[in-house]
Amino acid sequence: AVQLAKRFGDCVPLAHSNGAAIVHRAAMLGAFEQGVILLNPALDRDIVWPAHVKKVYVYYSSGDVPTKLARYIPFVKWGASGFAGALTNDPRVVNVKTAASGWPAGARSHSHSGMFSTPMSQAFWAKHIESKLRRMAG
Repeated sequence: AVQLAKRFGDCVPLAHSNGAAIVHRAAMLGAFEQGVILLNPALDRDIVWPAHVKKVYVYYSSGDVPTKLARYIPFVKWGASGFAGALTNDPRVVNVKTAASGWPAGARSHSHSGMFSTPMSQAFWAKHIESKLRRMAG
């Protein structure tokens, strides 16, 4: 995390699962001012992001069993954000439910790595996330 903060302080990371904990640690050390994008993050739902991080997108699915179970691991920041989204009033944090009926049926994600499960879902989410990255990068 220290190396990430020093080397990539001005980039927008895209992290999946446990990678979100590394990204959060690097953010706490001053990295990722533009924001972060988290896919099914294994983070506590009430985790607090440092003030310098401008935006946090949390992509979650109610079928994400690994992150649902992660909340029971004591003394770590792992939790159920990937299962139920972030639990916060922070306007910088945006929850995106990947199984919502508004998404195309073939792109909806119902599991921990569902966004990567089919060519259609991969293409859809890649394009969607790319648009977020472009906006965040300015």
